[in-house]
Amino acid sequence: MNALPCWDFGEIEQICEEFYNETKPLGGFNFAHLQRSWEEIVIGGHGQVFVVYDEDDEVVGVAGILLAPGLYADFWYCQEAMLYVTLRCRGRTWAGAALYRAMENWARSKGAEFLTMVEDPKSPVNYGRHGYVLVERNWVKPLRKAG
Repeated sequence: MNALPCWDFGEIEQICEEFYNETKPLGGFNFAHLQRSWEEIVIGGHGQVFVVYDEDDEVVGVAGILLAPGLYADFWYCQEAMLYVTLRCRGRTWAGAALYRAMENWARSKGAEFLTMVEDPKSPVNYGRHGYVLVERNWVKPLRKAG
């Protein structure tokens, strides 16, 4: 199972809705906004979206990665911005591992020295077994009402 770059954002709308319904992100969800944002990011060379398909050519995983300069030293790094595998494919199909590999390979191709992952506190994923180390936690405080 391989993750491929996504060029047709319409094909990821359903899986993105699943992802956001499960994770309940801050600020809500608007697919048209997500699509416009990622199209600009990808066209500008500052990120990439990857998808994994099952044997029926249905999208079962999606990941988005952003490229950014280091702020404290002269290096580039990548930040995972979106990573989701459908419930029926978690832990059995290597869809998640394929998405990790695609993001890591893309980051290396851009000269990034690090890839940082965002962890949902409810997620059972063990990033340590994939070579990641916990460096810091991210705390978020909403400053205005959503909606």
